[in-house]
Amino acid sequence: NLFPGPSPSVNIELMDIYKENDSHFWSSAEKELSVRFARNMQGVSSKEGYAIFGIAPMPLLVKFGSLLTELPNTTIFNLFRAPERAWCWADQNSRKDDVSFELRRYQSPSSEIRPKALVLSLTSDIVERVKAYEKYDIWEIRASNIKYETIQTRQGLENFRLMILSVLDKMSKEEGDIHVFMAIPNSAAIMFGMCLKPKAHPNIILYDFLSSLNMDKEA
Repeated sequence: NLFPGPSPSVNIELMDIYKENDSHFWSSAEKELSVRFARNMQGVSSKEGYAIFGIAPMPLLVKFGSLLTELPNTTIFNLFRAPERAWCWADQNSRKDDVSFELRRYQSPSSEIRPKALVLSLTSDIVERVKAYEKYDIWEIRASNIKYETIQTRQGLENFRLMILSVLDKMSKEEGDIHVFMAIPNSAAIMFGMCLKPKAHPNIILYDFLSSLNMDKEA
């Protein structure tokens, strides 16, 4: 396994501006993340590559991932809660199966053209929640084993990367924005951001689920 060594670390903290129900939070947070990332990374370089750790609301982790595309040799780590809280990946030589992913489509039975939604069901099955809005043609990426720690190895994360790139390319052939609803590990959110290609993909609209309001809110 690859673990962080004694190399210098860069910490980007946004807790001082986070307010879940603040209508202005997402617009200001995205700009602030870009500013702090540029400021903290100024003059930082590593011949050995970069170990990436991220905890934040999903839309911010996606944005964070989009800022990492120019960094060479990045390794994203996942936070596991059991058997103990740790940043690690399962041993690639263990018997744990690498997760696989399936694409499912849910389209309106009518001829009505609806906005496209990309639903990422990895840690929780959320497609029924999105269906209940009755306004999207849904593309769902569904993990073979939906649970909190569904991605256990770096190969599992690579499988997710390949699926995301394939589905985004297919969705890009149709006009219109892509509305994204996520129940995914922190590592997958960062990887999703790294896969986004502003010049090749349509506009991406991210949603965050607010448990206090029991609803998805545009970020």
